[in-house]
Amino acid sequence: MSVRAAFGKTRPLMARYDVSPHLVKLWKTHKHTDGQVIRQLSPYEQKVIQPWAAHLPKEILWRVTEGAWDILPALAALYGVVTWGKWYYADICHHHRD
Repeated sequence: MSVRAAFGKTRPLMARYDVSPHLVKLWKTHKHTDGQVIRQLSPYEQKVIQPWAAHLPKEILWRVTEGAWDILPALAALYGVVTWGKWYYADICHHHRD
């Protein structure tokens, strides 16, 4: 019964030979767009990458300068800790030689 009901709306369309079944509207009501301007752009008119690439160097510079105030102190602290750790490890390794 459920299979019959699922294909019930396509059965009348299969009887027509002038229109392909995949080109016929299956819904009854179609809302018209009164006064709405509709336009489709072709892929050649969109220019998706061009505006992004034109401002890319300026955007990278701005993000680096804005983020530098947050990341530079952390990188300096990391460099200091690693340098001190290497020095302390070498000191412990060579301490018994004195």
